[in-house]
Amino acid sequence: MAIRYLWRIRPLIAVAAVGLGGPALLLLSNSDDVPLRLRLVGLVLASLIALTWEDRAAPLVTATPAGLPAVQRGRILLVLSGVAVAWGLTCLAASVRAPDVGGWWATLEVAALAALVTAIVGGLARARPAESLAAYPLPLLICLLLLATRLPSRWTLIAAPGSPAWQDAHQRWAVLLLLGLMAVAYVARDPATQPLRRHL
Repeated sequence: MAIRYLWRIRPLIAVAAVGLGGPALLLLSNSDDVPLRLRLVGLVLASLIALTWEDRAAPLVTATPAGLPAVQRGRILLVLSGVAVAWGLTCLAASVRAPDVGGWWATLEVAALAALVTAIVGGLARARPAESLAAYPLPLLICLLLLATRLPSRWTLIAAPGSPAWQDAHQRWAVLLLLGLMAVAYVARDPATQPLRRHL
């Protein structure tokens, strides 16, 4: 039981470590490296959010009155709270080193990637309860980033700050964030609940 408990709080421990190491990394970096390092810290945090689906005790939790989906939703909210604090501290450190770092735009990009990866890993977790999912988030993030670099220019997500494509690219990031959040909500639903239309 102690091992299972430790495994379930491991994402929180990792988020706390990134919350301490991320700002230090930014404060010790050159101002030219700050935008890239800020996004790297964000990608690490995004992968940790996706790991909240992993639960070695999933078959046991499923049999409890609360049910596995409710426990997973609570865990995601808990980890998201820690990630928000860690990311806020990292953005603050980045703005100290480079006042024009564009923390809002970085937040939008990282949040969209985090939502998409969390939704994909959540779908895998539903099909594979109690299976280790630690190997999935980072490769998924890399695949999504590679895909983003291969998009046609009219759909580009990668643009230089201040370029004509910058605003359009981040409007697309906002759409991806919305789609990712909708996918997470769908994956996190309780399949035992019935849609409202069935009661009408």
